Amino acid sequence: MLEAIPMLAQSLSTSAANKLLKFHDLIHTLKTNLDQLDVQDFIDFVLTETGYMQMLEAEDTIESVTRIDNLEEFKTMALSFEKDQLAEIIDREEMDLDIDIMTTRQKLEILLTDIGLQTDMIEEDTEKEKMTMMTIHASKGLEFNTVFLVGFEDGIFPLSSSIEAGEDEIEEERRLAYVAITRAERRLYITNARSRMYQGQTKYNRISRFQEEIQASRLDIQGGVGDFASANKTPFFANKKPAKATPKVSTVKLRDGNLFVAGDKISHDTMGDGIVVGCDGKTITIAFGVEHGIKKLMAGHPALKLRD
Repeated sequence: MLEAIPMLAQSLSTSAANKLLKFHDLIHTLKTNLDQLDVQDFIDFVLTETGYMQMLEAEDTIESVTRIDNLEEFKTMALSFEKDQLAEIIDREEMDLDIDIMTTRQKLEILLTDIGLQTDMIEEDTEKEKMTMMTIHASKGLEFNTVFLVGFEDGIFPLSSSIEAGEDEIEEERRLAYVAITRAERRLYITNARSRMYQGQTKYNRISRFQEEIQASRLDIQGGVGDFASANKTPFFANKKPAKATPKVSTVKLRDGNLFVAGDKISHDTMGDGIVVGCDGKTITIAFGVEHGIKKLMAGHPALKLRD
Protein backbone atom coordinates (compact mmCIF):
# COMPACT_ATOMS: atom_id res chain seq x y z
CA MET A 1 0.00 0.00 0.00
CA LEU A 2 2.86 2.37 0.82
CA GLU A 3 4.35 1.79 -2.64
CA ALA A 4 1.04 2.79 -4.26
CA ILE A 5 0.96 6.26 -2.66
CA PRO A 6 3.01 8.09 -5.36
CA MET A 7 0.66 6.79 -8.05
CA LEU A 8 -2.42 7.61 -5.98
CA ALA A 9 -1.13 11.15 -5.37
CA GLN A 10 -1.32 11.87 -9.12
CA SER A 11 -5.12 11.71 -8.96
CA LEU A 12 -5.41 14.15 -6.04
CA SER A 13 -5.33 17.92 -5.76
CA THR A 14 -1.92 19.51 -5.32
CA SER A 15 -2.53 20.24 -1.63
CA ALA A 16 -3.78 16.73 -0.82
CA ALA A 17 -1.04 15.11 -2.90
CA ASN A 18 1.70 17.06 -1.12
CA LYS A 19 0.38 16.00 2.28
CA LEU A 20 0.12 12.35 1.22
CA LEU A 21 3.63 12.35 -0.26
CA LYS A 22 4.99 13.98 2.88
CA PHE A 23 3.44 11.17 4.90
CA HIS A 24 4.96 8.64 2.46
CA ASP A 25 8.42 10.17 2.93
CA LEU A 26 8.02 10.16 6.72
CA ILE A 27 7.15 6.45 6.85
CA HIS A 28 10.02 5.67 4.47
CA THR A 29 12.44 7.60 6.70
CA LEU A 30 11.25 5.76 9.82
CA LYS A 31 11.56 2.36 8.11
CA THR A 32 15.06 3.23 6.86
CA ASN A 33 16.28 4.16 10.34
CA LEU A 34 14.48 1.37 12.23
CA ASP A 35 17.40 -1.05 12.36
CA GLN A 36 20.10 1.61 12.39
CA LEU A 37 19.20 2.83 15.90
CA ASP A 38 18.70 1.05 19.21
CA VAL A 39 15.22 0.87 20.73
CA GLN A 40 15.41 3.97 22.91
CA ASP A 41 17.07 6.11 20.21
CA PHE A 42 14.48 4.97 17.65
CA ILE A 43 11.62 6.02 19.98
CA ASP A 44 13.26 9.46 20.29
CA PHE A 45 13.69 9.55 16.50
CA VAL A 46 10.00 8.80 15.92
CA LEU A 47 8.88 11.46 18.40
CA THR A 48 11.16 14.04 16.75
CA GLU A 49 10.56 13.22 13.08
CA THR A 50 6.77 13.06 13.43
CA GLY A 51 6.74 16.39 15.28
CA TYR A 52 4.62 14.86 18.03
CA MET A 53 6.94 15.87 20.88
CA GLN A 54 7.29 19.40 19.49
CA MET A 55 3.49 19.67 19.25
CA LEU A 56 3.05 18.63 22.90
CA GLU A 57 5.74 21.05 24.08
CA ALA A 58 4.15 23.91 22.12
CA GLU A 59 0.71 23.07 23.55
CA ASP A 60 2.09 23.57 27.07
CA THR A 61 -0.98 22.43 29.01
CA ILE A 62 -1.35 20.10 31.96
CA GLU A 63 -2.63 17.41 29.58
CA SER A 64 0.29 17.80 27.15
CA VAL A 65 2.84 17.78 29.98
CA THR A 66 1.23 14.58 31.28
CA ARG A 67 1.51 13.01 27.82
CA ILE A 68 5.19 13.99 27.65
CA ASP A 69 5.73 12.39 31.07
CA ASN A 70 3.99 9.24 29.81
CA LEU A 71 6.25 9.11 26.76
CA GLU A 72 9.34 9.52 28.93
CA GLU A 73 8.06 6.71 31.13
CA PHE A 74 7.50 4.53 28.04
CA LYS A 75 11.13 5.05 27.03
CA THR A 76 12.21 4.05 30.54
CA MET A 77 10.00 0.97 30.33
CA ALA A 78 11.43 0.04 26.91
CA LEU A 79 14.98 0.28 28.25
CA SER A 80 14.09 -1.82 31.29
CA PHE A 81 12.33 -4.35 29.05
CA GLU A 82 15.38 -4.71 26.82
CA LYS A 83 17.73 -5.20 29.78
CA ASP A 84 15.64 -7.31 32.15
CA GLN A 85 12.72 -9.01 30.40
CA LEU A 86 13.60 -9.63 26.75
CA ALA A 87 15.90 -12.63 27.39
CA GLU A 88 13.31 -14.17 29.72
CA ILE A 89 10.55 -13.92 27.08
CA ILE A 90 12.78 -15.38 24.35
CA ASP A 91 13.62 -18.31 26.63
CA ARG A 92 10.02 -18.83 27.81
CA GLU A 93 8.54 -18.73 24.32
CA GLU A 94 11.42 -20.84 22.96
CA MET A 95 12.12 -18.32 20.21
CA ASP A 96 14.94 -19.08 17.81
CA LEU A 97 16.61 -15.71 18.38
CA ASP A 98 20.05 -14.58 19.56
CA ILE A 99 19.58 -11.53 21.77
CA ASP A 100 23.06 -10.23 20.93
CA ILE A 101 22.32 -9.91 17.19
CA MET A 102 18.59 -9.07 17.30
CA THR A 103 17.42 -6.11 15.24
CA THR A 104 15.55 -3.18 16.72
CA ARG A 105 12.51 -4.25 14.68
CA GLN A 106 12.51 -7.69 16.35
CA LYS A 107 12.89 -6.21 19.83
CA LEU A 108 10.06 -3.72 19.28
CA GLU A 109 7.78 -6.45 17.92
CA ILE A 110 8.30 -8.52 21.08
CA LEU A 111 7.89 -5.44 23.33
CA LEU A 112 4.63 -4.33 21.69
CA THR A 113 3.29 -7.89 21.58
CA ASP A 114 4.00 -8.27 25.29
CA ILE A 115 2.22 -4.98 26.05
CA GLY A 116 -0.73 -6.17 23.95
CA LEU A 117 -0.92 -9.46 25.84
CA GLN A 118 -0.87 -7.64 29.18
CA THR A 119 -3.67 -5.37 27.95
CA ASP A 120 -5.76 -8.38 26.94
CA MET A 121 -5.29 -9.91 30.39
CA ILE A 122 -6.65 -6.83 32.16
CA GLU A 123 -9.65 -6.23 29.90
CA GLU A 124 -12.72 -5.81 32.03
CA ASP A 125 -14.93 -8.79 32.86
CA THR A 126 -18.46 -7.45 33.11
CA GLU A 127 -19.51 -10.30 35.43
CA LYS A 128 -16.89 -9.56 38.08
CA GLU A 129 -16.29 -6.69 40.46
CA LYS A 130 -13.67 -4.42 39.03
CA MET A 131 -11.78 -1.20 39.52
CA THR A 132 -12.00 1.54 36.90
CA MET A 133 -8.76 3.40 36.19
CA MET A 134 -9.04 6.85 34.59
CA THR A 135 -7.55 10.30 34.46
CA ILE A 136 -9.00 13.07 36.60
CA HIS A 137 -10.22 14.87 33.46
CA ALA A 138 -12.13 11.75 32.41
CA SER A 139 -13.75 11.48 35.85
CA LYS A 140 -15.51 14.85 35.66
CA GLY A 141 -19.24 14.45 36.21
CA LEU A 142 -18.86 10.92 37.63
CA GLU A 143 -19.10 9.72 41.23
CA PHE A 144 -18.00 6.49 42.91
CA ASN A 145 -18.49 4.96 46.34
CA THR A 146 -14.73 4.58 46.72
CA VAL A 147 -11.94 6.53 45.03
CA PHE A 148 -8.18 5.87 45.15
CA LEU A 149 -6.06 8.93 44.41
CA VAL A 150 -2.48 7.70 43.93
CA GLY A 151 0.83 9.52 43.61
CA PHE A 152 -0.43 12.55 45.54
CA GLU A 153 3.02 14.14 45.80
CA ASP A 154 4.67 17.41 44.87
CA GLY A 155 6.32 16.88 41.50
CA ILE A 156 3.51 14.58 40.36
CA PHE A 157 0.39 16.35 41.62
CA PRO A 158 1.07 19.20 41.24
CA LEU A 159 3.57 18.65 38.45
CA SER A 160 7.11 19.99 38.87
CA SER A 161 6.55 22.26 35.87
CA SER A 162 3.49 23.81 37.51
CA ILE A 163 5.40 24.44 40.74
CA GLU A 164 8.17 26.15 38.79
CA ALA A 165 5.68 28.17 36.70
CA GLY A 166 4.09 29.75 39.77
CA GLU A 167 0.77 30.12 41.55
CA ASP A 168 -1.46 30.40 38.46
CA GLU A 169 -0.47 26.91 37.26
CA ILE A 170 -0.67 25.52 40.79
CA GLU A 171 -4.18 26.96 41.14
CA GLU A 172 -5.26 25.11 37.98
CA GLU A 173 -3.99 21.83 39.42
CA ARG A 174 -5.66 22.67 42.74
CA ARG A 175 -8.98 22.77 40.88
CA LEU A 176 -8.18 19.34 39.42
CA ALA A 177 -7.41 18.04 42.91
CA TYR A 178 -10.80 19.33 44.05
CA VAL A 179 -12.44 17.46 41.15
CA ALA A 180 -10.59 14.24 42.05
CA ILE A 181 -11.43 14.40 45.75
CA THR A 182 -15.11 15.18 45.22
CA ARG A 183 -15.58 12.13 42.97
CA ALA A 184 -15.75 10.02 46.15
CA GLU A 185 -19.23 9.57 47.62
CA ARG A 186 -18.23 7.57 50.71
CA ARG A 187 -14.52 6.73 50.90
CA LEU A 188 -11.39 8.41 49.56
CA TYR A 189 -7.93 6.82 49.78
CA ILE A 190 -4.96 9.10 49.10
CA THR A 191 -1.54 7.47 48.68
CA ASN A 192 2.00 8.78 48.44
CA ALA A 193 5.41 7.11 48.56
CA ARG A 194 8.58 7.89 50.46
CA SER A 195 10.47 7.11 47.23
CA ARG A 196 9.50 5.99 43.74
CA MET A 197 11.13 5.17 40.40
CA TYR A 198 9.94 7.91 38.02
CA GLN A 199 11.20 8.36 34.47
CA GLY A 200 14.11 6.04 35.20
CA GLN A 201 15.21 7.90 38.34
CA THR A 202 14.59 7.41 42.05
CA LYS A 203 12.55 10.34 43.38
CA TYR A 204 11.98 11.40 47.00
CA ASN A 205 8.92 13.61 46.68
CA ARG A 206 7.29 15.47 49.53
CA ILE A 207 3.60 14.98 50.22
CA SER A 208 1.40 17.02 47.90
CA ARG A 209 0.69 20.50 49.19
CA PHE A 210 -2.95 19.82 48.26
CA GLN A 211 -3.16 17.05 50.85
CA GLU A 212 -1.83 19.44 53.47
CA GLU A 213 -4.67 21.83 52.61
CA ILE A 214 -7.27 19.30 53.75
CA GLN A 215 -8.52 19.83 57.29
CA ALA A 216 -6.76 17.43 59.64
CA SER A 217 -10.08 16.34 61.16
CA ARG A 218 -11.07 14.87 57.79
CA LEU A 219 -7.97 12.67 57.50
CA ASP A 220 -7.17 9.27 58.94
CA ILE A 221 -3.43 9.06 58.28
CA GLN A 222 -1.92 5.58 58.30
CA GLY A 223 1.63 4.40 57.72
CA GLY A 224 3.22 7.70 58.70
CA VAL A 225 3.75 10.78 56.56
CA GLY A 226 7.53 11.14 56.82
CA ASP A 227 9.48 14.28 57.63
CA PHE A 228 7.98 16.67 55.08
CA ALA A 229 7.59 20.40 55.44
CA SER A 230 4.13 21.88 54.95
CA ALA A 231 3.59 24.15 51.97
CA ASN A 232 0.64 25.85 53.70
CA LYS A 233 -2.17 25.12 56.09
CA THR A 234 -5.18 26.56 54.28
CA PRO A 235 -8.13 24.15 54.79
CA PHE A 236 -9.04 22.60 51.44
CA PHE A 237 -12.79 22.60 52.12
CA ALA A 238 -12.92 25.93 53.93
CA ASN A 239 -14.71 27.54 50.98
CA LYS A 240 -16.80 26.26 48.09
CA LYS A 241 -14.14 27.58 45.75
CA PRO A 242 -10.66 26.15 46.48
CA ALA A 243 -8.67 28.81 48.27
CA LYS A 244 -5.40 30.08 46.93
CA ALA A 245 -2.45 28.88 48.95
CA THR A 246 -0.09 31.29 50.67
CA PRO A 247 3.36 29.75 50.23
CA LYS A 248 5.67 29.80 53.22
CA VAL A 249 8.85 31.40 51.90
CA SER A 250 12.02 31.46 53.93
CA THR A 251 13.93 34.02 51.83
CA VAL A 252 14.93 37.35 53.33
CA LYS A 253 16.12 40.55 51.69
CA LEU A 254 19.89 40.96 51.74
CA ARG A 255 22.60 43.25 50.37
CA ASP A 256 21.08 46.29 48.73
CA GLY A 257 17.62 44.76 48.57
CA ASN A 258 18.63 41.65 46.59
CA LEU A 259 17.12 38.33 47.67
CA PHE A 260 20.24 36.38 46.69
CA VAL A 261 23.81 36.97 45.61
CA ALA A 262 26.35 34.70 43.91
CA GLY A 263 27.67 32.10 46.31
CA ASP A 264 24.46 31.78 48.34
CA LYS A 265 23.43 28.26 49.23
CA ILE A 266 19.75 27.71 48.48
CA SER A 267 17.14 24.98 48.62
CA HIS A 268 14.34 24.32 46.10
CA ASP A 269 11.19 22.40 47.00
CA THR A 270 11.54 19.94 44.10
CA MET A 271 15.09 20.30 42.76
CA GLY A 272 16.86 20.14 46.14
CA ASP A 273 19.97 22.03 47.21
CA GLY A 274 21.97 24.31 44.94
CA ILE A 275 24.35 27.28 44.79
CA VAL A 276 23.65 30.66 43.22
CA VAL A 277 26.23 31.21 40.48
CA GLY A 278 24.84 34.35 38.88
CA CYS A 279 22.37 37.20 39.39
CA ASP A 280 20.74 39.32 36.68
CA GLY A 281 18.18 41.68 38.14
CA LYS A 282 15.24 39.60 39.34
CA THR A 283 16.62 36.42 37.73
CA ILE A 284 19.19 34.17 39.37
CA THR A 285 21.20 31.27 37.94
CA ILE A 286 21.45 28.23 40.20
CA ALA A 287 23.69 25.16 39.94
CA PHE A 288 21.74 22.15 41.20
CA GLY A 289 22.90 18.53 41.26
CA VAL A 290 23.53 16.36 38.19
CA GLU A 291 19.83 15.53 37.83
CA HIS A 292 18.69 19.14 37.29
CA GLY A 293 21.89 20.95 36.26
CA ILE A 294 21.94 24.74 35.77
CA LYS A 295 18.58 26.52 36.05
CA LYS A 296 17.47 30.16 35.74
CA LEU A 297 14.65 31.13 38.11
CA MET A 298 12.97 34.26 39.40
CA ALA A 299 14.66 35.34 42.63
CA GLY A 300 11.27 35.65 44.33
CA HIS A 301 10.13 32.16 43.33
CA PRO A 302 8.13 30.69 46.27
CA ALA A 303 9.91 27.33 45.96
CA LEU A 304 13.28 28.92 46.78
CA LYS A 305 14.69 29.52 50.23
CA LEU A 306 18.09 30.43 51.62
CA ARG A 307 20.07 27.76 53.48
CA ASP A 308 22.24 28.50 56.46
